[in-house]
Amino acid sequence: MLNLTQKHRIQRQQLSYALKFGSEDEIRDLIHIQEENISSQNDILNLALAYTQTGNYQKANSALDYVITSGQPYDTIRYLSISIPALEGAGCYKEALDKYKRFCHKQDSINLQKFEKQVKSIEEKHQIELKAQHYARENAQIIWRSIGGIIFLILVIIILYLLFYSNKAQKILALERAKTSELENESLKAEKDKAIQQSKITELENERLKSEREKLSLENKNLQLERDKKALEAENLAHRVETLENESASLKELIDSQEELPSEVQQAIKVRIEMLNALMAGYITDNDQYEKPYESWIKELTDNTEEFMNSNRLAFQASHPRFIQYFEEHDLTVSEINYVCLYAIGLRGKEVGNYMKKRSHVNISSGIRKKLGIDKHETNIGIYVRKLLKNL
Repeated sequence: MLNLTQKHRIQRQQLSYALKFGSEDEIRDLIHIQEENISSQNDILNLALAYTQTGNYQKANSALDYVITSGQPYDTIRYLSISIPALEGAGCYKEALDKYKRFCHKQDSINLQKFEKQVKSIEEKHQIELKAQHYARENAQIIWRSIGGIIFLILVIIILYLLFYSNKAQKILALERAKTSELENESLKAEKDKAIQQSKITELENERLKSEREKLSLENKNLQLERDKKALEAENLAHRVETLENESASLKELIDSQEELPSEVQQAIKVRIEMLNALMAGYITDNDQYEKPYESWIKELTDNTEEFMNSNRLAFQASHPRFIQYFEEHDLTVSEINYVCLYAIGLRGKEVGNYMKKRSHVNISSGIRKKLGIDKHETNIGIYVRKLLKNL
């Protein structure tokens, strides 16, 4: 926020600008402001110039008279330059001519003083140039003296270098003699080291034989572990077959006990039973002939992603109704339940995304997490779904 002094200063600047670049109308608008804001002789001169440019010569001359009678110092040149057009406009040509003569006289006096100062400046410049030449000669002498000193120092350095090189050559000869003696000592030491190394080779050979014995022992242990592993695999295979048989029997009982199941659900269960039967036959007999039609069947079924996901959901709806009901109670859509059922059969997140061939499967997983209230840092969604399937 501007104070009163700052406002007056800006107003005076506005009038000065209008006197140079503004129109008469702009000057007239600013005259009354300047009349109320006079603080110096320069403000009165600005006001007189404004009156002159707007044709009010009487007020212009009155303002100029006030400058003279006030007794305060003022810019004489500016006063005379404003008085000439003001008197001429008022018809006072004689007084205007007198003011003009005084203006020219003042201007000539100022120009003469400028000329005298310029002449003095030229003389001072000449003196400075003479001093510069004197300093240049002195600097040249100093430079040549410095060059001579440098050359002298170089010669001294060369002499010292030759002396140093001569002493160095003598030291080299002495070092070579000492090295010859050291080589003889090293030769004797090398023979001792050779004997020690031969002893170490014998020790290493003994260690190698010991290592081979340990290796044979380790191989025997590995063979035992391999036999144990095959026995465990056989046991796991029997357990897997038993699990498949139980699941197949459970699905058959479900079909027999619930005749009201929808036809698409019954069809999905029948497909599962036939697939389980083929898989069990392959495990039991270890015959590839049983597995080939199973693999072809699986490929044909899973190639149609949407159809397989629907069939997979219907199978879980029949075998684990509370599992499907849990997701329906949390407002999951059919497509989201299909997505969850892929985790239920054992797929991982990356495998689900590759199978669905959708880049947005991460967004689907995020939406399901929100509906189920699972924090993204809390647990893996696959672990959560499989744990839920086991408990419901």
